[in-house]
Amino acid sequence: MLIEYSVENYRSIADKITVSMIPSRERLKSHNLITIDGNPNIKKILKSVAIYGANASGKTNIIRALNTMRHIVVTSKGKNSGDKFSEYQPFDLDDNHPSQPTVFDIHFINKNQEYKYHFSYDNASIVTEELYYFKNKKEFPFFKRSMEDFEPFVDREELTKLFQNTGKNVLFLSKANNEYKKFGPIFEWFNNNLSTVGPISGVIFKNALDFMNQSDENKKLIVTLMQSADLDIFDISGETIEYK
Repeated sequence: MLIEYSVENYRSIADKITVSMIPSRERLKSHNLITIDGNPNIKKILKSVAIYGANASGKTNIIRALNTMRHIVVTSKGKNSGDKFSEYQPFDLDDNHPSQPTVFDIHFINKNQEYKYHFSYDNASIVTEELYYFKNKKEFPFFKRSMEDFEPFVDREELTKLFQNTGKNVLFLSKANNEYKKFGPIFEWFNNNLSTVGPISGVIFKNALDFMNQSDENKKLIVTLMQSADLDIFDISGETIEYK
């Protein structure tokens, strides 16, 4: 269950941007809230949020960044020594950001356990990496990493030994999840629970088109939605063509 995530220095995103599922104190739309049982820290989260803004303002890159974060967590354990990060695409419209790492932070719950995870990376290496867990309302670190310096806070001997086999371009969470069972639920969440659907995959377009073509009433709903977004569209049609 995603609580919050942030990205910094990624494609068109220069400064830190945060997407949060934590609701405000306003309760007029309580039907959009999910109650979380068994968590003393977070009681409710939003079912959905909307990202809106002008065309070419970076909305798609906010979703793309989350997909990139997941991809690095799941796949970096397979990197060989010297492999570069093709995912390193820093903000390139000033003199400062292209030399700085891309930064990701994420806060989530899996199997009633709350976690926070952070990492940053450049073209060739993981620059920082930190993992935290919650007990009651208190936050505790699993480990902190800065380049090749590593500090464990639990199971020190075991984690230190596992880190010795972690390349500088590999996330420790990715590398050690099979050997260290406490990492299992965290890696599982990234691998199985976290997913993105959007313009990047094209799935959202096909689903909307299929829905629209089911009936005239559905088409009216799609047109009304587009008009409410101030797109000045009064009619639309389309069909799916499969290329062989």
